[in-house]
Amino acid sequence: MKILVFGFGGQSTAAVSYILKNSFKLISNEPDFDITFFGCSNNNVDHQDSNIKYIFIKDKFNSKSFNFYRFNRKLRYITKKDTLCLGWKYVFKKAKKLFKNEHFDYVVGASGSFMYMEAAYNFATQKRCNFVSIYFDSFTNKTGIVDKIKRLTYEKKWYECASNVLISYDDAALPFADTRRIVKEFCVPIFKKDHVMSKNGEYVYGGIFYDAFRPQNILDSFIDRVGPNERFSIYSTNYKKEKSKTKENVSVHNMVDADSFGEICKNSKAIIVLGNGENTISSPSKIMSALSFHKPIIGLNFKDIPIALKNYPLYFDGDDPEVALKINNLYSNNRNFSFDLYNLYKDRDPQLFKDILLTTFGK
Repeated sequence: MKILVFGFGGQSTAAVSYILKNSFKLISNEPDFDITFFGCSNNNVDHQDSNIKYIFIKDKFNSKSFNFYRFNRKLRYITKKDTLCLGWKYVFKKAKKLFKNEHFDYVVGASGSFMYMEAAYNFATQKRCNFVSIYFDSFTNKTGIVDKIKRLTYEKKWYECASNVLISYDDAALPFADTRRIVKEFCVPIFKKDHVMSKNGEYVYGGIFYDAFRPQNILDSFIDRVGPNERFSIYSTNYKKEKSKTKENVSVHNMVDADSFGEICKNSKAIIVLGNGENTISSPSKIMSALSFHKPIIGLNFKDIPIALKNYPLYFDGDDPEVALKINNLYSNNRNFSFDLYNLYKDRDPQLFKDILLTTFGK
């Protein structure tokens, strides 16, 4: 059984890439599974790992060199025009060329970038493959009424074509879903990772900022409050240094791939998760990957503590003026942070999601 997954790598968040990779690893060693991940990236090369092939095309949207796609996106942004699905034709044409002589039983579109889902839909319909959409977050819960109507038009089209739709309890919704029994709900799994004691490590943040609900100044204010005795590393595509008084204890980097960011988190002192403020409908998908490291997690910009973090023993409120002191005391008083995550989060055992995937692909 051949499966092609659109939505890994550049133009998809590190959290989504992380979840996709670890989720499909669960079934990659099952008999007769042949899985290919496809996406844009300037930092990765084609390779194979755990029976999954990774194939990348140039990420022209984050390329530093001038090109039509970056210019078009910038122009649309300035003129306030719709950037919905900008780039799906580029991804679609590249996929058609690369996989011209291959047949796939299933084509998967994963939320993380709108263009990947539309490209996957078009590839599946043209190749007459089963189309599966996986929603780790919703495309409609952060937009105004005009954009929401446009996005729902796309989502209805995808839904009517899909052989199955997998949808996360955490941060997704399909308000138009009817009685077709193709929708399978799931909790984003927690994939346990090795962790190291890193009292002298850095506070790490990875993600994109949005002025409307996840602004950069929230993180900048936290760094100012904690002071110069702690080190911070920020991994983002749109952190604006000119808007902050970037200090010697703060290093700013471009986004990295999921594996690299995993190593960074593994060796961190604490992981910062920036919430969506008053928008309590959604919660960052990176929470699940942060939980896996058994590290202190600092929450910023949450109206309330996310449900997924209420039972986590190493959660700290970033608004607490003594948060750095408490984390340092934690390292002083504990030689390891060992506890059973699956006892705390029974519904996030990866085996549960494995069963859903096997059912989705007819096993």
